[in-house]
Amino acid sequence: MKKIMQKWCGFFLFSDHLFKESSYKSSLILFSLGLAGFFFKFFFNAFLARHMSSALYGDFSVAISVFNIVSAYMLFGTASSSLRFFSGYLKKNQLDIASKYLTWNLRIVLVSSFFSLLLLALFTICVLGLHLFHIHDIREYHLVVYFLWLTPIGALSVLFTTYLLCHQKIYLGTFFGLFGFYFFGFVLLIPVIFIFNIKLHSESLWLFMLAVVVVAVLTQFLILYVRMRAMFLDSISRIFSRTAEDMMYEKEWWKVSLRLILNQLVFLIITALDLFLLEIIDPSKEIVGCYAAALTVSGIIWITQQSIFQFISPMIAPLIESGIAGKEKLQALINKGQMANYILNGILILLVVIFTDPILKFFGPEYIVAKIPLWILLGATFVAVISTCAPKLLAFTGNEGCLLYVSAYQIITMIIAGIVLIHLYSATGAAFAALLTWFVRTIGSIYFVRKKLGIKVAILF
Repeated sequence: MKKIMQKWCGFFLFSDHLFKESSYKSSLILFSLGLAGFFFKFFFNAFLARHMSSALYGDFSVAISVFNIVSAYMLFGTASSSLRFFSGYLKKNQLDIASKYLTWNLRIVLVSSFFSLLLLALFTICVLGLHLFHIHDIREYHLVVYFLWLTPIGALSVLFTTYLLCHQKIYLGTFFGLFGFYFFGFVLLIPVIFIFNIKLHSESLWLFMLAVVVVAVLTQFLILYVRMRAMFLDSISRIFSRTAEDMMYEKEWWKVSLRLILNQLVFLIITALDLFLLEIIDPSKEIVGCYAAALTVSGIIWITQQSIFQFISPMIAPLIESGIAGKEKLQALINKGQMANYILNGILILLVVIFTDPILKFFGPEYIVAKIPLWILLGATFVAVISTCAPKLLAFTGNEGCLLYVSAYQIITMIIAGIVLIHLYSATGAAFAALLTWFVRTIGSIYFVRKKLGIKVAILF
């Protein structure tokens, strides 16, 4: 069985080619993928916004953020820990342990999906009861309620994306990680709007999103199944059997994964908390949709800065463990990636500022009110660019506690500043709160990476 697995899974093994590949070339390719991802995300959201009210678009943006958070939570940190454990086992040719790790991942997804669907079924019974007795109309619930049913599929998509990132050909994994969802969404949205003339409301929007996530997951599964069929079959055969050796490994995996899920959840919550607070505090539902459009446009910086450092992620743990020489090589990769990061994202921000009006009007004429919040959010994202790779360095080297400490300060800052500033300045206040929050994260991340690892994440400091 082991020989068969080696034959089918050899494509996953790291090679010297990955380390010799020009970091500038990798950064440019990944940046291009990120840029393509932004355009798919932009057009997907813009087309949605133009074919529904700004209030419903705001609800959709909140619902998709909750969907992402819950999908990540259902994996209990295994998606993040895969980049640390799974890629390490593949690099060392420990395919049997890698198969055990896959089994553990699949077991977690099955159990969490079962309990999630059970809770949702009970909730749906209550919702139907309230509707039948004319206590609360089923059509008046927030879109979040509908999207929660999609989270088990979303969790699988996140996990499959991580597996694709663990092999040396990371561009396919980057595609799914950054914009696969928006690519399939945009492709399916065009016929929905222009051929079938379907009007988008809560129910039709839910059915459309179901189709998008199912298509995305099936595509990922087919790619992985073809590439690593033997390992998948071996992992599935072990789902209902556990040995003493399995439990020993699982203890270590759980320890790291649970720490990582806290950091991942906090990050996802922080990136959406300004939108959540605006939805709760501001009485105008239309302004939530306009602010969501500003977040989408400013997201060009999030996508590109993450894509540039995607190629470094699987190398962090092996290079740190290889001693001083490995750490120097990692520092060189970070410096080159950051230089490209600053230049490319600086140009993008300048272009967005110059063409703000036509960009926002593409969503609809009413979205121009998000002009000032957009500029502030661009400033916030550029602050985040300074320490782009710091969270990855801390997470993949066993310093998750430091990252959690920084995240705690960040979320407290966002809550306090967000409540006060949104009450005073609405969407502009939410953007200012985001700017302040990313200052806190950048300063804290740089400090801990320098203290714990002796690495400069911002070139100069």
